[in-house]
Amino acid sequence: MGITLLRAGRQSESGDRMTGKNSAIIGTQDIGSLQTIIDKIPVATLIIGPDGVFIDCNQATLRIFQAANRNEIIGKPPALLSPENQRNGKSSGTEAERYIKQALNSGSITFYWDH
Repeated sequence: MGITLLRAGRQSESGDRMTGKNSAIIGTQDIGSLQTIIDKIPVATLIIGPDGVFIDCNQATLRIFQAANRNEIIGKPPALLSPENQRNGKSSGTEAERYIKQALNSGSITFYWDH
């Protein structure tokens, strides 16, 4: 599964949240509808916070993981919902930490992840 992690961005002068140079800009007035937008994405979408745990996900994620609700996903680290090792033979926990650090440092990263 391809995954993109985005670092939370700064606010523009107009007060809008910006997540990066090539990312969508979501106005602060639209935050209430953000969950609706995320839920309409047809592929599993998981949002990871800077502490390395899932802070949100969409309905497609719940279907893939056969979760009854978001509480079964939110607050968990990626490695907990992943095989012990990724296809490169490295620990899922170690790889998750590495990718999260890269996303926090660079603003975003796209990579493949086995769940």
